[in-house]
Amino acid sequence: MQILSDGTLAVMYANEKHVTESPSYSEIISEKLSTNGGASWGSKIYVAWDPSNAAARPGMPVWQKMNNGQYIVTFEVCGRQSCNVFTKKSSDGKTWASGIGTQGVRRRYGHSKN
Repeated sequence: MQILSDGTLAVMYANEKHVTESPSYSEIISEKLSTNGGASWGSKIYVAWDPSNAAARPGMPVWQKMNNGQYIVTFEVCGRQSCNVFTKKSSDGKTWASGIGTQGVRRRYGHSKN
């Protein structure tokens, strides 16, 4: 959860609700906004999803306001993406570009052989 620059309360979460819908997504990252301190919430906003890969599972979002005033969300994309890390940016924390974002550092599990 965050309080955005304009005082809006925002929550971001992994969402599996769209698996039975058309188009179908195994998992997406969603956001909801409240202008009254959480007493009620607006419509769901799509933050991260892969329109070309319904089996992709973006999840575990961590987000923060940067020093330049933009918001950044970092998340893993499992499924067919091997749990790689992706990022997306927003100027207001409410409006996110379509799609999955930019792949960052590859996530590694276990011990390295180096």
